[in-house]
Amino acid sequence: SSDVKIAVLDDGFDLNHIEIKNNYRDQWNVFEYSSNVYANPKNHFHGTHVAGSIVGERNNNFGISGVAPNCKIIPIQISNGSGIITMSSLLDGVFYALKNEANIINLSLGLSLGHKAHELTDVEQNLISQNEFLEEQELWGEVFEIAKNDGVIIVQAAGNDRVLANIDPMKRSENTIIVGAINQKGEQAEFTNYGSKITVYAPGTQIYSSLPDNQMGFLDGTSMALSLIHI
Repeated sequence: SSDVKIAVLDDGFDLNHIEIKNNYRDQWNVFEYSSNVYANPKNHFHGTHVAGSIVGERNNNFGISGVAPNCKIIPIQISNGSGIITMSSLLDGVFYALKNEANIINLSLGLSLGHKAHELTDVEQNLISQNEFLEEQELWGEVFEIAKNDGVIIVQAAGNDRVLANIDPMKRSENTIIVGAINQKGEQAEFTNYGSKITVYAPGTQIYSSLPDNQMGFLDGTSMALSLIHI
């Protein structure tokens, strides 16, 4: 339904892309405090890919159809010109989405502990989730409670570090949907975060969608899996 608004918080967006240009509203750049959102192929391409997977225009003789092509996205750029996302920019993006009456908030991001994190045992990872980032856990618990009370659905990518999703304090609330990735065989993708906090798994390998400058291409990740559940 065109009445359904999906806020996508991401690195940037090419709103002139053929697949996206008719399917957005109320765009916002939290760093510039303006409606000037932008993308480039080097370090601001992720949001364009996610947006196309969700609302890519169908029957336009180009590219793909998104899984929810009748819906509208609210593109919210939460990264600066170098592609850096901060806690405050993320919070600004969430509350902008709530203010503009988003029905769904799509968070294809999260904490990354680096490539060595998957060398930790599950026991060690659970100790981290029980004892670390507790202030951030409380903060996000309160934010997601506000969204729930407003009737807004929060969906999050599980992460791509091959660790328990609940290492990330954003993934510890019961008030969000957390999406892991599977491959073409229906098996957990080798990169996906996992564990009891995962709500659902969806395809996340070699997902074809929009890229800046009217390009199309394949990406892997739980972000791609997340964008496919909006159907």
